[in-house]
Amino acid sequence: MKIKIITALFILLNMNFLYGASYQEHAFMIENAEQLTSQIEIKDSIILLNGEKWEIDKNMLDYIRKMEENIIDFKGTNSEEFNSLAKSIDKNTKNLVSNCSMTGQAHDELHKWLIPFLKITKEFKEAKSIDKQKQHLQEIQTAFLEFNTYFK
Repeated sequence: MKIKIITALFILLNMNFLYGASYQEHAFMIENAEQLTSQIEIKDSIILLNGEKWEIDKNMLDYIRKMEENIIDFKGTNSEEFNSLAKSIDKNTKNLVSNCSMTGQAHDELHKWLIPFLKITKEFKEAKSIDKQKQHLQEIQTAFLEFNTYFK
């Protein structure tokens, strides 16, 4: 029964990827990123477009680059500064999701990166210790390395 539910959920999400997901569906993914990544194993890794990076719509890329810039420039040393960064990432993530205008395979490939990224950023935002915040920040930095490997 669990496999049928997971399979149905996977098919539903893939339909959203193929036909574009609404803001509400993207918001659901933000709120449930941890469950989605633990219940749905994305079997296919991100692929390039004939050896080239996928192009992200400018209105969406602006929010991604703003998050990346904030992370690169971050010099925080205490929890308050980490919390401030987490709020900034959260704001940009919500803006990214609400401005999703992509469709087709580029959209699908972006979601292969985005769903795990949402889980990491949620864990970063909810982290209670500076050690956990640092750990999740490293994971976010790694996620941006992956993003820049596949997207432009």
